[in-house]
Amino acid sequence: MDDDIDHYVILGLPSDEEGFKLSEKEITKAYRLKALELHPDKRSDDPNAPANFQKLQTSYQILKDEKARKLFHDLLRVKQQKLQCQSQQDSKRRRMMSDLEERERSAFAAHDASAKATSEEESIARKLKEEISRIRAMHANKSTPTVTANMKKTKWSWRNK
Repeated sequence: MDDDIDHYVILGLPSDEEGFKLSEKEITKAYRLKALELHPDKRSDDPNAPANFQKLQTSYQILKDEKARKLFHDLLRVKQQKLQCQSQQDSKRRRMMSDLEERERSAFAAHDASAKATSEEESIARKLKEEISRIRAMHANKSTPTVTANMKKTKWSWRNK
């Protein structure tokens, strides 16, 4: 037998505490009304009619027997508590997940800012080294007298005048 079946719903009855308080007469009355509706002779076009009618009979048998009905009601109560507990845990999980995601976003933002600062620092340091190299090269060129072709031409043309 399937544990997911709510026998009260199959008979068209409320499945909470109100359903547990129903008398055997009320259950029998609900069964008879549903039996008239779901009987396979009345639903010859429905291929699932015999199976649905069998479920109805099984539900009636369970709810008619006080001991089985109490056990079924206890099972429903436990399932409902489990669902309630899961929903509370789910809300806690959602809250924890959103907190975690927020902390991760802020950590990544801080990391991105520090990474950006580090990258900017490296860029400035590289430019500074290039500038220092350029200045050193320029000073090295000034200390060693090398005459370029343009300088020779300029000096030569000045001397010729």
